[in-house]
Amino acid sequence: MTKQEKIIEAYGARWWDEVKDVVDFNGWLFADKCIGGQRTNCYNCFHNYGEIGHNKVRPKSLQGIEHNNGWIKIETESDLPKTGYYEVIERDSGIQTRAIISNNVAAKLSLQCYSHYQPIKKTLKPIY
Repeated sequence: MTKQEKIIEAYGARWWDEVKDVVDFNGWLFADKCIGGQRTNCYNCFHNYGEIGHNKVRPKSLQGIEHNNGWIKIETESDLPKTGYYEVIERDSGIQTRAIISNNVAAKLSLQCYSHYQPIKKTLKPIY
């Protein structure tokens, strides 16, 4: 699913046609511009809006969409992870697991196996 498809899904078919011209690329609905400029309609038309910021609202389900909750989507070879340790999402099953990418062969294989990844941050040892 693409980012745009996720935004459309969050608003639902009922409302998308009415608000699509005033929703930005991260799903924010500019309340002062929508539905005939009637702000009360915008705040009340979605049962699960939740984020409110600077005269705009969006559904709760879009929280974190700006950075995809830290996940990098693998669509082309240039998206592949470099050597290191990663959390990955398996392409076919959607299972989250850990993977070690050790060379370019493994990275190319990951294009077929994984749909998303994020680096595992190395934790520091305690000082005392």
